[in-house]
Amino acid sequence: MRVRIISVGRKSGKAVYELSEEYEKRIRSEFNITWQIIPPVSGKMSLGQQKDLESKAILNNLSNDERVVLLDETGRLMNNEELAEIIDYWQVHNNQVAFIIGGAYGVNEDVKQRADLIWSFSKLVFPHELVRVLLVEQLYRSQAILKRLPYHHN
Repeated sequence: MRVRIISVGRKSGKAVYELSEEYEKRIRSEFNITWQIIPPVSGKMSLGQQKDLESKAILNNLSNDERVVLLDETGRLMNNEELAEIIDYWQVHNNQVAFIIGGAYGVNEDVKQRADLIWSFSKLVFPHELVRVLLVEQLYRSQAILKRLPYHHN
């Protein structure tokens, strides 16, 4: 399954990159993961304008044949088994998935409307670099559940 992770923010630091890479190595046979980092918009403008410009950049990078998952604290809370079921369905149906990590102020309604799923890790807000690691770890955990590997303990 082809997975694109689109993240508004700066390039990951070495520690985050290495940790993400470790999980990506474990799932390369199942997922072809590519990263697209969109620089945050800066300058004299309102937060709404910044959010709109970043959201437009996200939308311009999506293709029509991709399922879109927006990571947002207002989204659906899921347990690991629910996520694994969704991932399994997408793998069976050969879907291409784009995961979106918005900017510091989130995304606008256009991005939310484009999303097939709005997913929340928690009601808490996390730093972007941590979300990047959590996302690839959760993809790995989903595969562990589906393959009945001991990584995920019920």
